[in-house]
Amino acid sequence: MINKIKDNILIACFLGLGVLYVIRFGGPTILRMYIEAGLGNCQKTPILCVKPQREIINPVINEKYLFGLPYSELGAIQICTPMEFKLVKQRVTKVYKEEAFKARGSAIYLLCEPPNFFVNLFPQSRQYGINSDYDFIRTVMNVDLDEISNISGAFFAIMKGIFTPDLGDQSNVKIVKVTNRKFKGFISYNFGGDGNYFDCNIFDNENNYFKVYIKDLKKMLDMNKVLAIISSIKKVDSSLEK
Repeated sequence: MINKIKDNILIACFLGLGVLYVIRFGGPTILRMYIEAGLGNCQKTPILCVKPQREIINPVINEKYLFGLPYSELGAIQICTPMEFKLVKQRVTKVYKEEAFKARGSAIYLLCEPPNFFVNLFPQSRQYGINSDYDFIRTVMNVDLDEISNISGAFFAIMKGIFTPDLGDQSNVKIVKVTNRKFKGFISYNFGGDGNYFDCNIFDNENNYFKVYIKDLKKMLDMNKVLAIISSIKKVDSSLEK
């Protein structure tokens, strides 16, 4: 597991040490300037200053659309996806964002981690009252760079920058909270000029974490279709993973 996320750990530690220095010798304004130097500002990277604007509760799933999608199994993940999209298994690494953006054509990138992945990976988050992976992701999604005033906010801003894949030009980037009987989580999305992008951070009823990152260059998908796709995702016995 350490090999998979070593790039992110190095980035987080490097930025974290700088944050500690800024906290000790500077103030909130200097702290935000430091974070912006590493991650960008609200103009360059709008997602850093966007919080969930609304909540979708018990969305109606388009079963007819879902029924028409091919069924796929990728490692320990089962999901229904449009055949026009390349299906790729991903890991939590720095390369995750870079390679996803460079890949040609429309694609759906899948990642699955077991319960307590984030709180075990970043045990310091427990100092801030984060005791579950859902709490971790919820806190990350509610970070606003303009509101950072302490080390806790800085830490989760760094996490937001690291774990958010490319969302196009981010001209209309938004975040929604989604809850239904099968899953809960957050979807960051952008209907941009070069395509539609969806970054879905989802938890099932067993607290397994799924990231479903969709790069839709032909603009075939809307929110209703994405909700149908993620409603089909589930984890299978890891011993069967290919």
